[in-house]
Amino acid sequence: MAGWLLAGLAWGQLTEDPATWLRAQGNLTGDARPADLMAVLQASALALRSAALAGKPRNEASALVAASQRMLKQGNVNWTWRVATRMLAVSEGLTPGEWLELATSYDVALDRAVLTPGSRLYVRLSPLFVLTTPLKNSYSVRWTVLDEAGGELSRQDEPLPGTMAPLESSIDTAKLPEGRYRLRYELLEGEQQRATCERTFFVDGRLRARLAELRGHLRQAQLRGATNPGEALVLAAVEAAADDIDRWLHAGPAGETGWRHPFVEGLALKRLPALGSPRPDFTGWQQAERFARALAEGRPPLDAETGALRLARRVNDTLVPFRLFRPAGAPPEKGWPLVVLRHSFLGDEGTFGHLLGEDELAALAVKHSALVYCPVNRSAYADPNDQLAAQLDEGIADVAAAFGADPARVFLAGHG
Repeated sequence: MAGWLLAGLAWGQLTEDPATWLRAQGNLTGDARPADLMAVLQASALALRSAALAGKPRNEASALVAASQRMLKQGNVNWTWRVATRMLAVSEGLTPGEWLELATSYDVALDRAVLTPGSRLYVRLSPLFVLTTPLKNSYSVRWTVLDEAGGELSRQDEPLPGTMAPLESSIDTAKLPEGRYRLRYELLEGEQQRATCERTFFVDGRLRARLAELRGHLRQAQLRGATNPGEALVLAAVEAAADDIDRWLHAGPAGETGWRHPFVEGLALKRLPALGSPRPDFTGWQQAERFARALAEGRPPLDAETGALRLARRVNDTLVPFRLFRPAGAPPEKGWPLVVLRHSFLGDEGTFGHLLGEDELAALAVKHSALVYCPVNRSAYADPNDQLAAQLDEGIADVAAAFGADPARVFLAGHG
């Protein structure tokens, strides 16, 4: 309670009355992700600016803006999430109320993102916080299975209980053929959609066998060891790909680089379209399989590769992925120029490839005879510090050693 009062919050129920918008109640049951919070804050700023430019300033959001800034400075992610999500709703012209508590609390997780043919999909709604009073209104959840083109394959509606609690659902996917699918979640108050998101899953009877084969080749490659700096980056990339496949075979991507909270995906991402939500990197997995076979057989793994190279570095026992685009041929005597594309703090190593097109980046690398290095930003807060600067320098040094970059011609682009 004391922490809330210091931030300007009071105990009480949230209703449509603006006098209650700085009240909060409930018990925390999970942690909001810093990256989700940053997305909400950024989307709110864009929405407020858009409203002001349109001559319709959201003055009613001013108290929420001030409170979210105070709470963020205190470093309390969970309670800042409560206020910041209200700020985003008001910024978008929505009136907070009980519905917003559910929309910002319930998170969606699959039991696994890769199904074997004939199996069912299980999904869990987990609240980040639960209210201490019964719900005044009635709510339901709609689950819709979509094919890759967005066609509806099945739909089921389930009522939410009268008090907030976790909810587990079983989705009938047993008759789905192999392929890629999406599960759409909708939180409904009557027929009014209050929150939505989609979770990618796919049916694949061979992925577990592919993972076992990949790990077998990886063990052989590790026994051989890397013979040069480039092979060390490739070896780390294979290990990272194996870990990624394993995640998708279980609960899918999680943490800061995982799926977005439904409130973020349903409301914030329309202001931040470049973020999107993670999808399985089939292209990267196939490249890792080629890498692993080549390394296990003692062949140069990079000779036949063109376009984006999905590589990784090991930083303090953590695998840190990156993407690299390179010119054709051998580097000149002084080495290639190196362009570092540092994405925004809510992106990843694939952000620029997604926005500009990987083929376009590859063509630019060839046209300008330069290496293009896209590292992952590991800080959700985009907080520059000496440690992050040192890690960036180390990454540049690793790429320079492996691919022949000129240390006197390193150019930094992007932000965050």
